[in-house]
Amino acid sequence: MSQVNNSRVNRPTTYSRAAVAAPVNLRGLFRKAMVAAVAALGIFAFVAGQSANASSESVKVSFEHITVHSGETLWQLAQEYGKGQDAREWIAAVVDLNGLSTVELQPGQDLALPRN
Repeated sequence: MSQVNNSRVNRPTTYSRAAVAAPVNLRGLFRKAMVAAVAALGIFAFVAGQSANASSESVKVSFEHITVHSGETLWQLAQEYGKGQDAREWIAAVVDLNGLSTVELQPGQDLALPRN
């Protein structure tokens, strides 16, 4: 009788996928790190830009409200209400004060006008 030695039998070696290390994709890793850094910098810049400066000085602002009539323009209002001022600067102040997106006025529109 012969003895069979099972230790010398050639069997294919099998590896589980978890045991094999995947190659490192340095370019993809760098790209992800850059995206994260840019996002963090953007968030920081947004938050830093939202800070407000407070002062103890009080500023007294006076203005009057008017209702726009048909056919009135900011140029006409500047001539009537902004006497002694540059019309362009007065109109810019009215646009800023009222948050206007255009200089065209609508009949019935309420406007706050700065007083001299």
